[in-house]
Formats: sequence, C-alpha cells, structure tokens
Amino acid sequence: MASGSAIDGVDATGASSVLRLENQSGSAGVSDAGWAAVLFVLLPLPALGEVVAEQIGWLAPSPRRLVALTIPLGVGLGFGFARYLESPGDLLFWSVAIGYALVGLVALVLRWRHDARAADATAGGDAPGPPLTS
Repeated sequence: MASGSAIDGVDATGASSVLRLENQSGSAGVSDAGWAAVLFVLLPLPALGEVVAEQIGWLAPSPRRLVALTIPLGVGLGFGFARYLESPGDLLFWSVAIGYALVGLVALVLRWRHDARAADATAGGDAPGPPLTS
C-alpha cells in the first residue's frame, strides 16, 4: 500500500486521518449551514425557559412538559454538538453554551436566595415560601 492512501489512514503529510474529522463528500458541513445555526440557537430556548420558569416559581414541574420540551432540546443540542466536532473553538457554540448555562445558573441562584429569605422569615423553617413573582 502506498503511503497516504485512505486504507492506511495516513495522508501525504504524515498526519493520521483517524484523528481528523473531514467532510469527504466535499459538501458544506453543519457549521457552514445557516439554518443549522438558527436551529441550534432557537430549539433549546423552550427548555431553557421552562427551567427558568420552574426555578422562579411560575411553573410547577411537569413530566409531560419535560418530555415535550426535551425533543427540540435534543435536536438543537445535536446541531451544536456537530458544530463543536467540526470546530471545537466555534464561537457560536461556546457563546450559546455559556450564555444558556449562565441564564439557568442565575435563575437557580435567585431561587436559592428567595428560599433562604423565606426560611429566615419563618424563623428557620424549611418552607420555601411563595413564588418569586408575588
């Protein structure tokens, strides 16, 4: 076998093709498709909104809603994972990942602070208090 052939997994420069993710068909990858970027940004938003709404007390947890919102979340995160695999330093991927994580973290911290204040108000009881909106 000749060096650099597809069979031995080494190209003409000596780099292993096993460690490189290449689009062999020559078509544009997921990170080049504008529609995939839009889906990656928009499809996780309903699930993020549910997490925030549950944390601040607007919604009670619902298994049916969780299942329904997990489907678009999974599709959107799949597009994000494909972007990450094509380019681990992709700015859109990291912006969305960090931005959505921060939104969820802020909602969680607000809930913790609210619960702590409510517990203090009830003389150290474990009652979580009313929703944040009241």
